Amino acid sequence: EIGTPGRISSLSCSICEEDRRAIPLVKRLRLDGQAYMVQLPTFVAPGCSGPGVRRLSAMRNSSEQRPVLRFGVVADVQYADKDDLVKEKNREDGSKRVMFYRSALDKLRRAMEDFNKRDVEFVVQLGDLIDGNVSENLSEKDLGSALAATEELDVNLYHVIGNHCRSVSLPHLLAELRLEKGFYSEVVAKGWRVIVLNAADIFRGAVDANHADRSALKAMCDEYNTVDVLWAGGIGDDQMQWFDNQLRSCLEQRQRAIICSHYPTWDKAARDTHTIVNAQAVLEILDRYPGVVVAWFSGHDHLGGYSIRKGVHHVTFEAIVESREDTAHGFVEIFEDGSISIEGLGAVSSRELRVDEATGAPAVSAETS
Repeated sequence: EIGTPGRISSLSCSICEEDRRAIPLVKRLRLDGQAYMVQLPTFVAPGCSGPGVRRLSAMRNSSEQRPVLRFGVVADVQYADKDDLVKEKNREDGSKRVMFYRSALDKLRRAMEDFNKRDVEFVVQLGDLIDGNVSENLSEKDLGSALAATEELDVNLYHVIGNHCRSVSLPHLLAELRLEKGFYSEVVAKGWRVIVLNAADIFRGAVDANHADRSALKAMCDEYNTVDVLWAGGIGDDQMQWFDNQLRSCLEQRQRAIICSHYPTWDKAARDTHTIVNAQAVLEILDRYPGVVVAWFSGHDHLGGYSIRKGVHHVTFEAIVESREDTAHGFVEIFEDGSISIEGLGAVSSRELRVDEATGAPAVSAETS
């Protein structure tokens, strides 16, 4: 439950204070006449250093606890029955970036096999299951092949829609993914909810995009001063209202939330050209419910990334399609105190996002006004 003591921070995290431990803030939050006391933890991204920085010394060892959630993650499979593509820009280390379209299918199969062996409770596919082919018919065939590679999975598979998924019509995509809408949520354990967003809701590159879609995206880019790149995607008003209602419900029911979106929403965890067009508005919704959202998991930026913003861990998972290893997937464990452990395989980074025993995790408790 949200009221569990503990404060999330990174294992390698530092507290930027004037030679003292950061003090959590407490804020009164009022919604529909109900008053809530919300404890706001202080976080610093890994690698923070400089004058007045203190290293955390006492960290909770999550191996002493049982995880409340254990699930698998894959991102940006981008399978297509077409030749590999060498990208123009190299990685920072000078190595070539290659899109291994065909071999991505075998990597996806290996990930599913590994998830079955490791006894996960569910798996999240973070979008761009396919890349898109030279025709819509071929893209539909690629989608069928990619979904067939997941059929042997023994647990629920939560699909996230990415921009490349829109290479097939939205009705066909939803039918194949067995979804009523591109955004949905589900309680996956007592006190824990997974919220899936469709950040390619407004996307001018969709095969079935019309003039209204293209106009809406341009207006959104202008409003938020965002570069209108080919892969730019945004969240429409209906979904934004739904998202706000979901977090409000989590607060009222004393649940913590994990957000899964193809697009990142914080430009410190991914390149700014890869975040949601209306990320500013999305972050404003997150800020209304401090202590509710534990993590924002995304893909889209194939190189991966990580940062913390106002107590929320923003993790961008590396892409299967660019992995030179035989796979690229991750195992996520989340503990009752809010600490997170990510075991990455292949190209996926491992991360330990721990809890400082001295101050405790974000706490939310209801009181009457």
